[in-house]
Amino acid sequence: MARPVGQSLSEASGQQVVVENVGGAGGTLGVARLARSEPDGYTILINHVALAAGASLYPQLDYDTKTAFAPLGLINSGPMVLLSRKDLEAADATGLLAPMREACPDIAVGYAGVGSNSHLCTLLLQNALETEFTLAAYKGTGPAMNDFMGGTIDLRTKRCRAAFTRSARRRFSWSKERRMPILLDF
Repeated sequence: MARPVGQSLSEASGQQVVVENVGGAGGTLGVARLARSEPDGYTILINHVALAAGASLYPQLDYDTKTAFAPLGLINSGPMVLLSRKDLEAADATGLLAPMREACPDIAVGYAGVGSNSHLCTLLLQNALETEFTLAAYKGTGPAMNDFMGGTIDLRTKRCRAAFTRSARRRFSWSKERRMPILLDF
């Protein structure tokens, strides 16, 4: 998300905008670096749920998520989509979720790291089903998606837009109250 925003900022301002992706520890390493830097009016943070989740997941953060930053606004929002391997036998979300309560330890769900959107969405799904899956934390979305596409893990939750970039999986449900035009085939 930061790269398209950076490009738009460059075009609007006539100045070059440099986007630096600093990963690690659920995004908290890059956030900490920004929190320690001198405010210059040019440096901004584009983050997601991990900024809010970081404080509860990492109690020893060297910054206060409530006071270290000044919010500028929302640039993106979207639902999460539940994806399964294509070879899992289910015609719809009900057919997928019902057997999961019985075979929960045998269902492997991968996510993009502790505190990520996919991690929190997976925990919400477990809680809603009153069950526990075999959870697989990955160091980012890329490795999790590679194993998902390769059949190593059974389920993934993914941001809506990213869920449509590959076809070797089935999409079952989303975290939005109303049907979205892009999701009419669900």
